[in-house]
Amino acid sequence: MRELRIIKTTGEKQKYSPNKLKRSLRRAGASAILAEEIVTSIPLEKIKTSQDIHAYVFNKLRAVCPPIAARYDIKTALLHLGPTGYPFEKFVGEIFRALGYRVRTNQALSGRCVAHEVDVVAENSERKVFMECKYHGQKNLRSNVQTALYVKARFDDVRHTLERDAQTKKIQGLIITNTTFSTDARKYARCVHGLGLIEWRRPRGFSLAELIERTHLHPVSALTTLSRKQKERLMQGGIVLCRDLLVNHDVLYHIGLSKKKIARVMKEAHAVCGLGKPCV
Repeated sequence: MRELRIIKTTGEKQKYSPNKLKRSLRRAGASAILAEEIVTSIPLEKIKTSQDIHAYVFNKLRAVCPPIAARYDIKTALLHLGPTGYPFEKFVGEIFRALGYRVRTNQALSGRCVAHEVDVVAENSERKVFMECKYHGQKNLRSNVQTALYVKARFDDVRHTLERDAQTKKIQGLIITNTTFSTDARKYARCVHGLGLIEWRRPRGFSLAELIERTHLHPVSALTTLSRKQKERLMQGGIVLCRDLLVNHDVLYHIGLSKKKIARVMKEAHAVCGLGKPCV
């Protein structure tokens, strides 16, 4: 059988890997049997792009187990955290809080020259991190080198304030995006001192995807039982995480959901958070 090459969202072609897809399904919570069934059922003769595969797999999962579909589609869920960047900033802050950091969001810091609005400031016993969160609503959008230059300049201006407050802690500037960085942005970050980058699949061991898996935090935009409009209304009210619903499900009444629909949403939210009975 000839090798199947699919078109990625970037326009590049890559070899289709069924084993890689199975691993992705297993990370989302699918059993080995379910992962095998879905992968072998894909009509490869109709597949041209990575989006084709993703859409097919997501629809199959949603039919048999919505919570697994929600976890599998987490990258798309992050794209739906908009239209503003605030929900993404809160999501990032909660990830670092779960990692043991003390977190403050939307901070005003005095620099040597001017004051700066900082998306997230996180610190633990060893380090203090100045974070800029770059949210994108489309998969093919990248954060470029101009973004890295801009954040580094701001970080350098507030560094003395951070060092004064942090004393002996390591100070770091960090840019986090839900998509990717350009090649030049990565080169620049490697070249300068004190600037780190976190994107969807980089760096290995501390990428955004891996941090989500490690902390088990999922945005409400991942839930398949809610419409796009309903998710936006929840986020406008400050509900960003699925776990927020577990302690404040009354907000679902306020956006007009029926008791029957709320029961379905809560069942999925519990399962997505790993607290409900698995359906597969």
